[in-house]
Amino acid sequence: MTNYCAAILTVVMLSTRCYGAVVKVPEDYKTVQEAILAASAGDTILLAPGTYMIEGKIEVPKKLTIASNYLNSKDKSAIDATVLKASKKAGLQWFDIGPKAKGTKIIGLTFLGNAEHSLAIRNSHTEVSHCKFVGGRDQLSFEGGGGLVAHCYFEGAGDDAIDADLSVSWTAEHCTIRGSRDDGIEIRLHVKEGPITTHIVRYNTFTDGTTGIQLIDYEGDSHRKFEIYGNVFKNTRSTAVDCTVDTGNRNVDGSPMVEKAKIFSNTIDGCRNGITMAPNLVILNNIFTNTMVKGIIKGKHLEAGNTSIVDYCLFFKNGANYDKGLNMGKNIFTFDPQYSDTTSYKLSPNSRAIDMGIAAYR
Repeated sequence: MTNYCAAILTVVMLSTRCYGAVVKVPEDYKTVQEAILAASAGDTILLAPGTYMIEGKIEVPKKLTIASNYLNSKDKSAIDATVLKASKKAGLQWFDIGPKAKGTKIIGLTFLGNAEHSLAIRNSHTEVSHCKFVGGRDQLSFEGGGGLVAHCYFEGAGDDAIDADLSVSWTAEHCTIRGSRDDGIEIRLHVKEGPITTHIVRYNTFTDGTTGIQLIDYEGDSHRKFEIYGNVFKNTRSTAVDCTVDTGNRNVDGSPMVEKAKIFSNTIDGCRNGITMAPNLVILNNIFTNTMVKGIIKGKHLEAGNTSIVDYCLFFKNGANYDKGLNMGKNIFTFDPQYSDTTSYKLSPNSRAIDMGIAAYR
C-alpha cells in the first residue's frame, strides 16, 4: 500500500512540472508576440475571444502551447471567435514556429492568412489541431519541419493548403481541405540525405480544389515514403493523387519517382482523374466513381519490372476505369458501391462493396 501511494505522488509531482504557467492575452499581455516573448518554455498562452490584427510577424522561439478557450471548453465556437488576422505588412512566414520550438502546440485558432505562408513549421515536431485556415497563399508550410496536423479546416488557399516540400516526417489526419487554388497537399521530392522519413495522409476530405495530393518528382531519392489512406477526394478539377514531374500541375504523364507510396482505402468521386502512376505504388481497396476522364492513368514511366500493383479496387461510372498496361490484380470490381450519402461516403448496409477489400497483401 505504501509503495502504491508513493507512485501516485510521483506522478502528480511530475504532472505539475510538465504543465507550466498560463499566460493570458490580452489580460496579462496586450499582444500575442509580447506574450510569447514573456512566456517560458512549456507555458501555455491562452487567447481570449477576439480578432488579433498581426502587423508584422509572429515568431515562436521556444516550446509553447498557443490556444483559444477551445483548449479547456472543447466548444467549437471558440475557434471561430479567436482570430489571428494578417495585416498587409505580414512577413513571408507570418506565424513562424522556429527550429528551437519543437513540441509546440497550436490549438483552436482561426488564421486569416497573408499573401505568402500563413503558418510555417521549422522544427521536427509541432502539433496543429482544431484550427481553421481561411485565405492566404500557402496556409500551412513545413519548412524543413514535421509533426501533426489534425482536425483542421482549410479553405480557399491561394496556392496550397499544406505545403510540405522540405519536410521531415509528418501526419495530416481528420482535416477538411476545400477549394485550394492549386494543391490540397503539395510535396516536392527534393533530394534529401539521411534516414527515410514517413509521411501519412489519412481520414481527410479534399474537395473542390485543383489537385488533392501532388507528389512532384525530382531526380534522385528524397528518402521518403508515403501512406495515403482513408481519405475522400471529391470534385477535384484535376487529379485526386498526382505523381508528376510537371509543376504546372496539369499533366497526365505520371512520374519516375523512386519513393514508395501505399494508396489504399480511399474514395475518389467526381474528380477529373483519380490517380496518375509511378513505379513504386501499391494501390488497394480504393473506390473510383464518376471520374470525368479516367480512374487510373498509367502515364509514360512504368517500364518493365516496375513494382506498382493495382488490386481490390472498385470502379463505377467513370469516363474510363484505367489504362491498359497496368499491373492489375485479379480482384477488380465494377458495380455500384451504393453510398449512403455523398458527404461521408459511408456505404449503405446492403452494399456489395462491404468486406470486398483485403486486410493484408503480398
